[in-house]
Amino acid sequence: YLSDNKITKIEIRAFVNLPALRYLYLFDNDISELEIGAFANLPGLYGLYLSNNKISEIETGAFMNLAGLITLDLDHNLLTKMTNRTFVGMTGNLRYLYLSNNKISEIETGAFMNLAGLITLLQLLRRDIERASGGLITNEECAEFIPLLADMEKEVSARFEACRSDHYRSERVAVDGNGHFKFSISKEQLEYLVKYGFTAPMMSDVLGISESTVRRRLREFGLSLRKTTHITDMELDQSITEVIGTNRHIGPNSIRVHLAQKKIFVSREGVRTACARVDSDGCSLRSLERKNIKRRTYKVAGPNSLWHLDGNHG
Repeated sequence: YLSDNKITKIEIRAFVNLPALRYLYLFDNDISELEIGAFANLPGLYGLYLSNNKISEIETGAFMNLAGLITLDLDHNLLTKMTNRTFVGMTGNLRYLYLSNNKISEIETGAFMNLAGLITLLQLLRRDIERASGGLITNEECAEFIPLLADMEKEVSARFEACRSDHYRSERVAVDGNGHFKFSISKEQLEYLVKYGFTAPMMSDVLGISESTVRRRLREFGLSLRKTTHITDMELDQSITEVIGTNRHIGPNSIRVHLAQKKIFVSREGVRTACARVDSDGCSLRSLERKNIKRRTYKVAGPNSLWHLDGNHG
């Protein structure tokens, strides 16, 4: 429970170390925007409650890969528009979506493309009513409800099928007369996804192609998924000095994480080099304290003539 606080922003990968989280309560805060990857690595999340905040913008991919999400509550916020990118990447299990008491004036075609969960809900509701016929409800009431639910299910299914073929999915086009096909993916598409921080698996899900195809096309277009911030050595040294403070045991990997939280993206080698410049004593200290594995050399008669069991894994 993180409700009724003064949280203003959800950082990227804020809950990445909580993959078993089932319900996340963030209502009654001051959150104004949801960034891409804010809810990354939450495959088991069932309910996300964000009502009574100040959310006016939802970045593309903010809800990416929330495979188990059933309930999304966005009541009482400042949303003005639902685009066809608002819920992109959601897997279709969503059944309950609350958007009341916002300022929504425009809903783009395909905004609610993932309606599979709603279809399932209608099917289950129809089944329950049929089972209750003659008991909890009369046969006449059942005969009245069932056609209405069937019509709703057909309408939702039709909209779902219409939205499935949206422009995110890549089409296969023939490249010659010998039956060879290739996915039609433009450089602009990939540049857009890279710009908004999509990972290769996320791009694969959005475009409907394999991850290896995504990576191959990125290489063909000379695009990289690695974010790099243009920063001078002096500015980087100053930032690292602030991160280190009096903690001489913090290493380059931890420093990179802290820098990323400040929107400063530097290569691992760049951080190591900067650490050596600003904290050479700390680097030496960590090197002395590091427990390196002593590699053993064996001379054996042949394969499988000697087995070495490390640790307590046996």
